[in-house]
Amino acid sequence: MRNGFRRSIACASAVLLGAFASTTIGATPDEIDAAIKKGVEWLYARPDFQANGNWEEPHAQKRVDAVNGNSQSGAQWGGRTALVTYALLASGESPNASRLKSGIDFLKKSDDMIGFYALGLRAQAWLYLPPDDSTRALAARDFKMFWAGIKKDMSQRNGGLYDYVISDRDRVDLSVSQYGVLGAWACAQLGIEVPGGDGKGGANYWQLVEKRWKKLQDQTSGGWAYDGGSGVTPSMTAAGVATLYITQDYLRGTQGVNCQGNQKSPEIDKGIQYLETQVPLIFSNEDVKERHYTIYGIERIGVASGLKYLNNLDWYQAGAEYLVRHQERNGSWDGEHEDEIPTSFALLFLSRGREPVMMNKLKYDIAPRTPDGKSTEGFWNQRARDVANATRFVSRQTERSLNWQIIDMNVASIKDLRDAPIAYISGSQALHFTQEQVAMLKQYVLEGGMLVFNSDCGRRQFSASVPPLLKELFPGYELRPLPDSHPIFRDEQFRGDKWKKRPIVQGLSNGVRELALLFDDDVGRSFQTNEFTSFAHHFELMTDVYQYAIDKKNSQVKGRSYVVEIDPKITTTSTIKLARLKHASKWDPEPGGWRQLAAILHNQQKIDLQVNTVDLESGDLAGYHAAHLTSSNALKLSDVAITKLRKFVGDGGLLIIDAAGGNSESATSIESQLGKILDAAKDTGGIAIAPTDPIYTAGSLKAPEFRYRTFAQALVGLSTAPRVHGAKVGERYGLLYSADDLSAGLVGNEVDGVRGYTPATATQIVIRFLRYAQDAPTGRAATRPTTVPTAK
Repeated sequence: MRNGFRRSIACASAVLLGAFASTTIGATPDEIDAAIKKGVEWLYARPDFQANGNWEEPHAQKRVDAVNGNSQSGAQWGGRTALVTYALLASGESPNASRLKSGIDFLKKSDDMIGFYALGLRAQAWLYLPPDDSTRALAARDFKMFWAGIKKDMSQRNGGLYDYVISDRDRVDLSVSQYGVLGAWACAQLGIEVPGGDGKGGANYWQLVEKRWKKLQDQTSGGWAYDGGSGVTPSMTAAGVATLYITQDYLRGTQGVNCQGNQKSPEIDKGIQYLETQVPLIFSNEDVKERHYTIYGIERIGVASGLKYLNNLDWYQAGAEYLVRHQERNGSWDGEHEDEIPTSFALLFLSRGREPVMMNKLKYDIAPRTPDGKSTEGFWNQRARDVANATRFVSRQTERSLNWQIIDMNVASIKDLRDAPIAYISGSQALHFTQEQVAMLKQYVLEGGMLVFNSDCGRRQFSASVPPLLKELFPGYELRPLPDSHPIFRDEQFRGDKWKKRPIVQGLSNGVRELALLFDDDVGRSFQTNEFTSFAHHFELMTDVYQYAIDKKNSQVKGRSYVVEIDPKITTTSTIKLARLKHASKWDPEPGGWRQLAAILHNQQKIDLQVNTVDLESGDLAGYHAAHLTSSNALKLSDVAITKLRKFVGDGGLLIIDAAGGNSESATSIESQLGKILDAAKDTGGIAIAPTDPIYTAGSLKAPEFRYRTFAQALVGLSTAPRVHGAKVGERYGLLYSADDLSAGLVGNEVDGVRGYTPATATQIVIRFLRYAQDAPTGRAATRPTTVPTAK
């Protein structure tokens, strides 16, 4: 493996994947974490690195060798360190880490690297360094080589391609050529100007590349061969598809801007179809040549295309499962050769393939299915690169690598939607989802997701169909213009009051968070054309929306979700009965929170949480351990409701009250009625429950860490004390009240604009309150409360 890049990272004849059944496979997020950590440590422990601070062989001598130009000890000298450094950075190692500094310094100082495998990989490392002038200078140095090395004479068979090094030879080599293009692309992302033609016949870099790769595609199979001939391979086909995605971003920016239907690339589609039809050897135990190089190619097209599935196979889950199960005990992959290269490729697949998904772009039909199963595909993809470009911009602004993906609503599951905090729905026709799809969208939002609609070309048909859909999903709420004071405009990275023109945004809120947004300004057009200079406010708006959806910093890697599902293998041993109190105001803004809490109690404590809705006017509270009262707006309790709550508390029940989202109107109205509930004067005093109070260790649980959301910290500072107030009936609490949100916290999602506890803290607080209620004695005679929460 140390003799040449040709054997290590050049053409692989592995078969990609194909007709795997759409089953649940894949390693767990924790297993992937462990595999990445072991692989990283193995690379640092390599003898070459321990001795020299880089991963090159100490006896290697750089030389230009036109015959053996793929040699790591010759023309491609420096490439091994470039690949390993790239893999370590992608795996989460900081560019400021002391043990990686020598590798990065080696790449910076090696100004005599000449091979395009090596240079292409080195440029990938620059993307993980701070995007400052010094990094751009490094990229500019490399791009001079990429521009000098590409063959510009398209009358020659290798025009638009690269050789191992700058040469006059006419050999065709798609393997090294893809690394030349990847390197130039990295430089372009760092702001290096790439020649785009001078209007007088000058060469356009991306046109040179695209023209040759399209010409060399096999028209029968749709694949590519290493030498552009008939020996089509999955690895070179993956390279071809990924290359055309890159050129499409630079040459097809205006496609779809006029809303004339979904945009397609016949060459890309044929390449993917070829990959999908191959025998799935790559993720099997079959003997496959250069497997890890091909796996890296799969990751590149998966991320570039946004495709979560290839022929019903979740490519990342399948690849992660294979790699985790086939990692050597010492942390490497392909232990027979003891080579850093397959291990680096494995780490790149595992790390880059699971980077947080910023948005799901939904593929949908617009007409009901006919009896024969046919339907009409909607114009969901008129701007094929809109979400890709928006995600790339947000990645740069947040300094966190992000992915995006396409979700086909005809075959998707709720688990697919959970990959991202935002579901992006664009088009220019009236929307029409099936009842099953509507139910899935509703579940996604109730679990913490947010729908974002973009009206392509501002078409009325599309935008007019959004309100009825949202009314079907959430009948109690209405779209309204997003107010100037909204956190999206005020509290995120970019301030709305600094924009020359405020995009027109409507929002649907439950009083706690935005459930859906509608862009009437057609921001998708700017995304597609990638006009982040002229339309910076559109890109900055999308950055703010994403930061709002994750409370600025709480992105999760793909596959890891805060949503908990009940484990049917666990048998419960006790029961808690909870009444959700229905009243005339917005009494149920976050119903998903109680489903989440029920699953947590079932799995972690073997408790069956039975949650029922009880109407405060007509329902019966007898037999319930606890009752929950909340609202996301002002509420007024009737005399009947007051009497019923007073009796419930007096009979030994525990009444838990919070202002959903920390809503000030809700808090004020609740506080004005607490005295009536307890049949006592409002101003008789109250208990601010201390963090050491036994209620926080109910059920023999450890007291939680009390942490507040980012939005709430502006009010409470860095306080780590709870702000719950309580009133006792006899010796026990009968009423607990929090002006800070608990309800939204139970959902589990991190979202901005909520005045309350973090989801983890809110969940742990309520669990202890319920355990406290579960342990309460029954049949206790009603007594007057001794203390009453004061208005706070």
